[in-house]
Amino acid sequence: MALYTQTVMDHFMHPRNVGEIADADGVGEVGNAKCGDIMKIYLKVSDDGIIEDVKFKTFGCGAAIATSSMATEMVKGKSLEEALKLTNKAVAEALDGLPPVKMHCSVLAEEALRSAISDYYKRMGKDPAEILGCDADCSACHKADYKIFRITSGQIVKSALFVSLQNGCTRKPSFCAQNGVYCNRKHRTEVNT
Repeated sequence: MALYTQTVMDHFMHPRNVGEIADADGVGEVGNAKCGDIMKIYLKVSDDGIIEDVKFKTFGCGAAIATSSMATEMVKGKSLEEALKLTNKAVAEALDGLPPVKMHCSVLAEEALRSAISDYYKRMGKDPAEILGCDADCSACHKADYKIFRITSGQIVKSALFVSLQNGCTRKPSFCAQNGVYCNRKHRTEVNT
């Protein structure tokens, strides 16, 4: 069985929306210290809140490039509100699936987009936390009290960091691509890794 689907391979070999937008209205960059992937998304937004153009630059594996490509395709022409509904699971499903060990790439794509939208709102003089539910800065939400847990998903077992939140949120933890840890931020979508 192949590691990647044909759709993943197509978006890796022929990525859509690669590049920069010089006069971008919002730019978001996230990275995963664990695997070294870095994703940067640029947005051009119309006066009525429609994403007119979106570009990305990604340093990472084939899955990181494919998820960046697919995420940008999925939000181009959408309103910011619609784009904020994009989840890592939707990106993975649009690619006809990702191997469990590569699901963190879809989380990066979701977070890079949210970070770019957050940057857009900041540039517009608005508080992104009121719109996104947070300011899309993963590191700002975490306390320094790290605890090691065993995370089990199917056949894969690995150690992961579980991070307590400053606001005392008790939601089920999910993967935070920015810090390469599991956290329970309310905007995260649970992923299997």
